[in-house]
Amino acid sequence: MFILWRVLGFGEDPQLRDRLVRVETKVESTETDLRALRGEVRTLSTEMRECMGQLIGGMKAVKAIGAAIVGLITVIGTVAAALFAYPPFCDWFGHLLHGGHP
Repeated sequence: MFILWRVLGFGEDPQLRDRLVRVETKVESTETDLRALRGEVRTLSTEMRECMGQLIGGMKAVKAIGAAIVGLITVIGTVAAALFAYPPFCDWFGHLLHGGHP
């Protein structure tokens, strides 16, 4: 930067040179901060992907549990329908509902 400074013909003015040094320092600091922020963004992106994977896995587990419950209800309904289609079971169940009295 100092070479450019001299090529442009600003000479050796101490105030302008100090100001240039301050600006360079701020630019370097900003570049350092930018590199740090890029690292943070990468880290957050990785963590977000992991969380999304866990969330999707949990949703799949809930879906599987729901499917199992629906399957169980279907089996129970099928067995109940088969039992109620059998007349002696209907008689026994009717007897049970009346407290065991005819």
